[in-house]
Amino acid sequence: MDLLFVCTGNTCRSPMAEAIAHHLEMADGGSLRFSSAGIAARDGIPASEGAIRAMENMGISLEHHRARQLSAAHMARAALVLTMSEGHRDWIVSRFPHWADKTRTLGEYAGAHGRDVPDPFGGDDEVYEQCAGEIRQLVEKILLRIREENRL
Repeated sequence: MDLLFVCTGNTCRSPMAEAIAHHLEMADGGSLRFSSAGIAARDGIPASEGAIRAMENMGISLEHHRARQLSAAHMARAALVLTMSEGHRDWIVSRFPHWADKTRTLGEYAGAHGRDVPDPFGGDDEVYEQCAGEIRQLVEKILLRIREENRL
């Protein structure tokens, strides 16, 4: 099963979600696959320095991450698309309405309806740490839900 995390520029939130999910899944020996993209990403841009430091503090590397613009091919491959905000979800649904049924916010899918993940871009290290911690909590919940629903 492929999960796609989406934010705006694919340099902070969605790469952190992808990296955290991958890290947790590998620790559990699971078979889920993860990727990320941005609705306004510039292909090839590295992760933000704040995101890199926040992930390093969790023992996770974003050193090799490069931003990717969301495409129809990404949407087609994903079994589930998890956005960082309602705005991202609504943007995707307006452009890819045939995939609306598999597009949710991360908070919504984790059971925290109406809970967007705030964009840390431009914030200090504390803002990035808070964002990473929130993403980790939500990702843990969605992985648990997926395992329960699919008996993985």
